[in-house]
Amino acid sequence: MKYYEIAAVWWADKLRLLNLPEYFNLNKEKESNIIQNSQYLLTEKNIEDFEKKLAKLIYYYVEKDDHLTIGVSKSPDSLLTQVAKETNVFNCNFPQYSSMYISKYNVYVYDENNYLQPKTIFFNRK
Repeated sequence: MKYYEIAAVWWADKLRLLNLPEYFNLNKEKESNIIQNSQYLLTEKNIEDFEKKLAKLIYYYVEKDDHLTIGVSKSPDSLLTQVAKETNVFNCNFPQYSSMYISKYNVYVYDENNYLQPKTIFFNRK
């Protein structure tokens, strides 16, 4: 996988874990209530579209500027927000207080204390 695909897959997988009921460890009654009470029902297709669009934009910005940092404090940054709106995942949960540094050679994820998260050196090409 290329650096931009690795980065986009990480964000898409977080959307899956935080938003798709089949990834939750819930009983059917709770799952049903979540879906009924949701203003927006996220689908796998939405997430796949998000992943593809994000990968393209990551590639564009890293090729242009050599690196890119994207993330979420209490809400997604402008790039994630743009992609989320364009792919109809805007009302979804994103992993709060996470940031990602992306270059052609490295993809790192940092937590809310700006510490490198364990096992998140995804790509390291010299």
